[in-house]
Amino acid sequence: MRDLRLFGKKKGKKAALFSGLLLLVVFFTPHAVHAVMQAKTAIFNFGVLNMEASGYGTAVTNMLGDSLKTSLNYDVLDRKDLEAFLNLNDYRQDDKVENAVNIGTRLGLNIVIVGNVEKKGSWIIVNCRVVSVEQKKIILNTRVGAQGDAGLSVEIRKLTGLINEAVAKHTLSAEGDGQLKAPVNVQKRPGNRQIYLSWEDPPDTNADGYDIFRSNAAAGPFAKIGQVNQREYLDKDLEKSVTYYYKIKSFKTTGLQSGFTGVIAAETALTPNPPVILRAEARVRSVQLTWSPSPIASEDPLMLMGYKLFRARQEQGPFREAADLKGADLGVSNSAPLDKILRVTYVDKNLEDGQEVYYRLAGYNEKKMESGFSSMVKGAAIPVIGGLSARGGMVREIRLAWNAIDSPYLKGYNIYRHTQIDGNYARIKQLETGRGPEPKVQYTDRDGLGDNLRYYYRVTAYDDTEQQTAPSTAVSAVTKPRPVKPAGLQGEPLKIKSVPLSWQANPEKDIVAYHIYRQDGTTGRFSAIAKVQGADTRYQDKDLKDGISHGYKIQAEDQDGVLSDFSEEIRVSTKPRPKSPEGLTGDYRNGAVELTWKPAGEADFAYCKIYEKSFWQTEVVPGLDRVTAPSVTFKTTLDKGKKKTYVVTAVDRDGLESDHSLEIIVTGN
Repeated sequence: MRDLRLFGKKKGKKAALFSGLLLLVVFFTPHAVHAVMQAKTAIFNFGVLNMEASGYGTAVTNMLGDSLKTSLNYDVLDRKDLEAFLNLNDYRQDDKVENAVNIGTRLGLNIVIVGNVEKKGSWIIVNCRVVSVEQKKIILNTRVGAQGDAGLSVEIRKLTGLINEAVAKHTLSAEGDGQLKAPVNVQKRPGNRQIYLSWEDPPDTNADGYDIFRSNAAAGPFAKIGQVNQREYLDKDLEKSVTYYYKIKSFKTTGLQSGFTGVIAAETALTPNPPVILRAEARVRSVQLTWSPSPIASEDPLMLMGYKLFRARQEQGPFREAADLKGADLGVSNSAPLDKILRVTYVDKNLEDGQEVYYRLAGYNEKKMESGFSSMVKGAAIPVIGGLSARGGMVREIRLAWNAIDSPYLKGYNIYRHTQIDGNYARIKQLETGRGPEPKVQYTDRDGLGDNLRYYYRVTAYDDTEQQTAPSTAVSAVTKPRPVKPAGLQGEPLKIKSVPLSWQANPEKDIVAYHIYRQDGTTGRFSAIAKVQGADTRYQDKDLKDGISHGYKIQAEDQDGVLSDFSEEIRVSTKPRPKSPEGLTGDYRNGAVELTWKPAGEADFAYCKIYEKSFWQTEVVPGLDRVTAPSVTFKTTLDKGKKKTYVVTAVDRDGLESDHSLEIIVTGN
């Protein structure tokens, strides 16, 4: 990329000579030397604010560039390269902050200097702004003025000083004390023709990378052999039984560099070959590691005596010793050669649920000389159950689902429930599933649930040692409510042998039926008499007895067969039959029977019927089935001393007929 090649150009013979001297100082001075940070800088053409200032914009730009180039603090972008980049990408030079930051970002600059010049009489006034590309703001906004051309160079030097102060102050503000601290706690691990180095950043320091230097002598000279962005370095292909000397320093991508660490001496030596970690498998709050000795024969003649396990929370380290494992720690006799045990297992305990850890393993011999590290392996303890969900809205059941745990040592899950989120949860199920192929585990709780109740659940995982994780986050769901009891039940009274019923439709959308119950009289039990479809809100109870009071109540049923409570009870009576005529009298005169009775009291009385009773039957007297008056005379033959029996009934307008009146007996004369 062009912008990455714009810096570092030759600055003449003097600069080259100085650079060479500086390189010699770095390589041959045994004491730490601090690198000089150079701010990558571009100067945009200074504009002019009036005609009188024509020509001064270019002059000020060139003078300021020459002045800054004399300082080791700046790496000034060549004007030709800047203009070529701007023309190629259709950018312009102006004094706007947004434009300076945009161009500076693309060119990888730290500082952009913009400004303009105006001339008032003999005074030449230079307005200058220094923009920090990283902070996207102006860190210096100043002006200098010269009376005539002769004083302009002096003012430009003053302006350079102001810029130096602003940039230095900006750097201190961005980086604390202005100096990156060197790595600390440097550890060495000699091996067979290799040296492994690891280190840590000091507190409150976060370097972007590290340069590693090596020498064959403690006093140097030290040559740079590598650059890494992790806190470790493996120096390979070294000579056997040779002592090497190392220094390390940190850097930021902004150009800031630390001093060197102290000198670290490390000698290559014969050691066991690194073991091979085969697996890191999850357990509850632990990780089970399985490894084997290296299959490559080692040049080390000493016996393999044990292993050291190193652990880190991050992939880039630092790795710290977690266990020193001898044969007894691994269930192996101390007399048994470890390099002959082809499968070694160890459980790293006391981890947190779901904690991710990175492991490296080293073997050591009788002289405690450790091998290089094995390849790094990532492991994790079984996590707290995730993805737990609860689905309600069903009849006395709640369906649970959660993310399955992938571990060969998983035995199953414990399911806990309570009616309060912070209650004392009780285990309702131990689900022994083992390691399943499905990404989700499901369970339906039907254990004694009620209607329209909220239940809270937590789930844990447990392994083959019966250890369980911490409970999951609680989730809840509500069981399906029963339908509300039907409302508005009413019946039409005094209907003939029937009771029409009606009610309001239930608000639920899944009502499939209404059950109707009736009580005959006032003391009997209610019995189911009908079931009507959910869309119907009417029913007619038929074939009832006259004048009887009936009790009614109904119950709604939804599509899942859940019944509501009973509606409010109502009582409805069928229409009673008319009262039997009273005061019936009779006589037989002149070949005719005369009957009289009291007039009917019912408002809807229609007529009376006259019946003649015999031992065998009771029949309406012909022609006397619609008698409206309370008396009647009719011809009949009745010999002297013979008797006939008569009764009268009343009939209303609906055709209901009363019981027979009291009998009247007439005798022939």
